[in-house]
Amino acid sequence: MSCDEVKSSLELALSCPVCQCVLSEPVTLLCGHTFCGACLEGAMTSTNRESGWHYCPECNERFQGLGTEPKNLTLCRIVKSYKDTIGSQKGPANSLQRNQKPKGGKEPDIQTGECCTRYPDFASTKTNEDQKNSSTSIFYINLGAELDTQSACLSGDPALKRETDEGRIRLSGLAKDLQVKLATAEALLRRETEKQAEVGAVYTDLREKVTGLLQKMTDMILKYSMTGTELIEARLQARQEAIDRHVKHVSDLFSQLKQAQLQGDALLEEQDEAMFSQGLLTIEPLIIRLMGVPLEGTANSAEDTHPNMAGSCGKLERQNAQLRVELNSVQRALRNLLNPSEVTFDPDTAHPSFVLSEDLKTVTFSTTTKRAYPSHAKRFSSFLQILSSQSFGESFGMAGGEHCWELEMENCQWVVGVCYEGLPRSGLASALESSPSCWCLMYCDNLLRVYEQTRATQLKRTPSLRRVQIRVSFKNQSVSFYTVSNIDATKTHLHTSEVAFTEPVHLAIRMMSGQPKARITVCC
Repeated sequence: MSCDEVKSSLELALSCPVCQCVLSEPVTLLCGHTFCGACLEGAMTSTNRESGWHYCPECNERFQGLGTEPKNLTLCRIVKSYKDTIGSQKGPANSLQRNQKPKGGKEPDIQTGECCTRYPDFASTKTNEDQKNSSTSIFYINLGAELDTQSACLSGDPALKRETDEGRIRLSGLAKDLQVKLATAEALLRRETEKQAEVGAVYTDLREKVTGLLQKMTDMILKYSMTGTELIEARLQARQEAIDRHVKHVSDLFSQLKQAQLQGDALLEEQDEAMFSQGLLTIEPLIIRLMGVPLEGTANSAEDTHPNMAGSCGKLERQNAQLRVELNSVQRALRNLLNPSEVTFDPDTAHPSFVLSEDLKTVTFSTTTKRAYPSHAKRFSSFLQILSSQSFGESFGMAGGEHCWELEMENCQWVVGVCYEGLPRSGLASALESSPSCWCLMYCDNLLRVYEQTRATQLKRTPSLRRVQIRVSFKNQSVSFYTVSNIDATKTHLHTSEVAFTEPVHLAIRMMSGQPKARITVCC
């Protein structure tokens, strides 16, 4: 076989069936056909990628897992060796040609490396083309050895080859599943990291607000303490100064009496009658004046020992009342901060016949006179109604999510529910059940009804009902009502209204009629 024929056969054996060029990054399928990696992937573009099955471009045998087939490392080495050999033929002469002739004038034989003594003329006339043919022949021999080795490996134990192929398929599937799991874990890690940062910011803000409110309470108590101390100190200081003045008066009197005694004793010893008469004119009036000064103690000596501070009690009680109001305000703000569902009644919306508890969680009907609440545009005047101070709305920058409240009613018929801030404050339209911006539950004449934007739905009759639960879900866009058992606190669902919230809502209540001891309390 000539050199050109050998070269042509090698190129044909090492050519890709798709591009007809020498293999590049060769990949061998289970069917035994080998292609360039890029050519195989390009040839599969028309097959069903979604199902994961593909077909050999040469024999059309089905296989799965495009992109995960291992490279044929043996063919990679053969192709590299072939390309290196072809490339060296186009470069400078090989090392045997560059070496000088050995002594004796004999050329080294290219194939055996020995001196050609039998054919000196042939050795001296060997051309570059002969050397190329010889190098190609050597490469062909090496190629045969490589192919024989590969064939021996492939023609080994069929069970081992089948087990290896099946293992590769399983490993390819696992690798794909692992890749999907890794991508999912990466996305989850990214979301959790973002959530961690968001939660950290929220917690930092919460800590700052709680610390601020607690510090405010500390400042109030410190101020009260300082004011009370100043009040008591002023009262005691006045008494102390009075005692000090009396002691100084007695001390001065004692000194004067002592001095008068000394002068009198000295005058009595005077033997000169003229001098005695002159001294008597001075000392006698002094002694008479001093004798007229009373020596009694202070009139309130018992009070000085055990002071009566009753006069300060009134001022301290007024300060106590002011401190309670201020502390309650801060405590409500703290509860609102720590409990997103915290709710209290708003005094500015209370009907004048309502009396609020100190914690603003119980509203009681006044059976005597109306309360002298300050005039306010938010106050209800036509119906016995009141709203919560807090508003709730997830998409409005306020407390969102889900909220749940339980209310306990005593000695009254009632309406409870939620409504928008814009509910009228007077006239027929201000009644909860008559407002298009209200969702409420009514208990009247032993009958339960639900009102959804003025639409009434009759539920059931019940002889008594004291406790109900209201759940507002901004996530599910709903308002739900439940009855709560007075015995075991069992909850029974009554009705759920679907609501497309457009504004923040307030908890709202109404007493249907004024009865003695009628009250409504927010329990939680």
